[in-house]
Amino acid sequence: MRAGATKSPSARPSGRLRLIVIVIAPVLLLSLLWWFKFRPPTADEVAQLTADALAKGDVDTLIALTAPEEVDKLHLTKQGILGILEETLHHVGAPGPLSVERVQSYPVDQLAYRLSSGKGGGPRSPYHMMIYVTESPDNRWHLATGYFLLSCCSYGMEDRTPRAIADRFWPLAKKYGIKGVRLNTTGYVFARGEAR
Repeated sequence: MRAGATKSPSARPSGRLRLIVIVIAPVLLLSLLWWFKFRPPTADEVAQLTADALAKGDVDTLIALTAPEEVDKLHLTKQGILGILEETLHHVGAPGPLSVERVQSYPVDQLAYRLSSGKGGGPRSPYHMMIYVTESPDNRWHLATGYFLLSCCSYGMEDRTPRAIADRFWPLAKKYGIKGVRLNTTGYVFARGEAR
């Protein structure tokens, strides 16, 4: 190299650019993977996933959206959930597309959503059902499945008072081995004689 000559200014930035790409690309890819694959769903996403699962009769997704403690304590099985759904909400088949609307944002760890069927006529149109999505201590959102099954028992009933719904739910819960419901306000409510 001649005296007084300098290195080309373009040589240095390409090395830095390459180093930046080598460092940032894996971090960006891992962040995207976490966001789309491993990030726990938000409360609104849990409600939408619930509606989608109900529309298709996908009980595995309903169980996956439930807190493991609730699955355990209430003995929520695929057969039990499917049994109650088939005798209530799915009595004439899966409901098809359901719209989701958040109707209550308080308390902040228990959000209420209304799931609604279409208005196109037929045996289940229109139909509205409430679900609750609750936040567990690990900051994950879960479907309150026991309460959801209780809500399903209002389907097709003219008398939708809490007493009438409970009178329909408890025999079905016993028939399908489900031990009770979980309410955020009072905790677990078990059928008489069930282990806690």
